[in-house]
Amino acid sequence: MTKIILEEYKEKKVTIDDLNTLRAFAILLVVLRHCFAPYMGIWPISEYYSYDLLTDITGKYISTISMPLFVFISGFLFSYLRNNLKKYPNFQILVSKKIARLLRPYIILAPIYILIFVDINSILDFINPLWKGAGHLWFLLMIFLVFILFYPLEKYFKKKPYECFFLIILCFFLYPGFSIIGLSPLSKVFHYLPFFYLGYFFHFKSKKIIEKIENKLWVIILIHTILFITSILAPKLITNGILKTLFNAYINLPLGIMSVSILFLIFTKSKKLKTMGHSLIVKKLNQTSYYIYLLHQPILLFIFQIKFLQTLPPLLVILSAFISTVIISFFIASFLLKFYWSKKLIGAA
Repeated sequence: MTKIILEEYKEKKVTIDDLNTLRAFAILLVVLRHCFAPYMGIWPISEYYSYDLLTDITGKYISTISMPLFVFISGFLFSYLRNNLKKYPNFQILVSKKIARLLRPYIILAPIYILIFVDINSILDFINPLWKGAGHLWFLLMIFLVFILFYPLEKYFKKKPYECFFLIILCFFLYPGFSIIGLSPLSKVFHYLPFFYLGYFFHFKSKKIIEKIENKLWVIILIHTILFITSILAPKLITNGILKTLFNAYINLPLGIMSVSILFLIFTKSKKLKTMGHSLIVKKLNQTSYYIYLLHQPILLFIFQIKFLQTLPPLLVILSAFISTVIISFFIASFLLKFYWSKKLIGAA
């Protein structure tokens, strides 16, 4: 099946339209990943739900894909805008656009999120999550800083892509340290910068990259599976707390790189998946994806407090929460995008 998919691929540069289905899949995957959170003990709402090992492992597996893919697509889109459409001709324009697109909604929505969902007993209780990234909104801060860092260095990345990627990997290994000393936004930048870099070059050099990895798809899938199993079992054998923390942090890099490579190949080479990208549903998901991202976690937090759900098996809870959240956030997003002020909030007007 995979061989047939690969053979169908035409020797041409991958465009942003080829990623329409993958982009829709990415936002759905992010929402799905958060639907597992109550059973993983990582949200305050987890107090109403019992820890479930299978659910935890499944949620962790989705985590190796969801945010790396989301950031990867951001890098791919940025490359398309810069190299195909010649957007952001100077640094000042980029900063202005990204402030409107990312910082403005964060500054407005993050305090609201904290006031509603965070237990506040002092000013520090308010400032701390605002600095680190309130809930899922941390992504807005992180990707803003990635753009600010990436743009001035873009010409060097193009001249020496392999050497620069090696330096970015070195920066990745620093990210746990920045988190420890309280520089959480910078820590997240170094954590996700490799995936943004990959997305940029998967567009800019798509043909060459595909030539190098297209015949290795099954090998990548096998290694990814083995690495994920290792990521679950190895921490139980590591007794040193620091080493265990570092292992859990660093294993995400190869897992994420392989995840985005696998999905990129499959979604850009399958004619059926590319055809789906022209469907009305996929187009609407892409149009509303930013608002879906902004809305989905608050909606989930309210849904998970429904007492009836708390009595159901994990699978039913996850499916119910996922379907409800996607539908609700999609219709709210579609409604909001009809108004100037709500489009202005996310830099779309």
